[in-house]
Amino acid sequence: SALEIESDRMSNNLFDPREFELERQVVLEELTMDQDHPWGTLRQSVEMESFEKHPYRFPIIGLKQDIESLTLDQMVDHYRKHYVPCNALLILTGDLDPGLTIKTVENLFGDIHPGTPSRSNPTPKEKNRGLTRLNIRRQSRIPRIMIALPAPSVHQMDHEAFQVLDRALSEGRLSRLYRKFVEEKQ
Repeated sequence: SALEIESDRMSNNLFDPREFELERQVVLEELTMDQDHPWGTLRQSVEMESFEKHPYRFPIIGLKQDIESLTLDQMVDHYRKHYVPCNALLILTGDLDPGLTIKTVENLFGDIHPGTPSRSNPTPKEKNRGLTRLNIRRQSRIPRIMIALPAPSVHQMDHEAFQVLDRALSEGRLSRLYRKFVEEKQ
């Protein structure tokens, strides 16, 4: 079952050096593909420029130099420290028998050492640095523009309104900016 797989992965993960290197190459190839695409290069450059301290400045998959320098020992240490029950959230949905489900989860995860909760660092405050322009030159058939503006945190009341506004203005072929600049103004 999926629960058995997750339980086994949480406590018995094997770190074969050969597999580690193969996976590293897969991740590096994904990074390269993203950087070969004009939007990928632009997005990463804008995010690095937009955030000085916040983790949002880094791509989710990581930076090339970090992936290249990562050792198997570092990966195993990270796994042992962070991939533990006290840092996990298990969500089960469907037509489940609550008693049987709890018993199954306790049987599969109960003997795994709970670990020590990871302490997240508080999100650093970014200071508004005003207008910053970033020009990237690379061969492309069409010019591209990306605009990054300060927006409310997910903890602020205006966050959802800004999400709706962003989608209406810029997401997809039906967005206002696409229709105005691509279709109407060519």
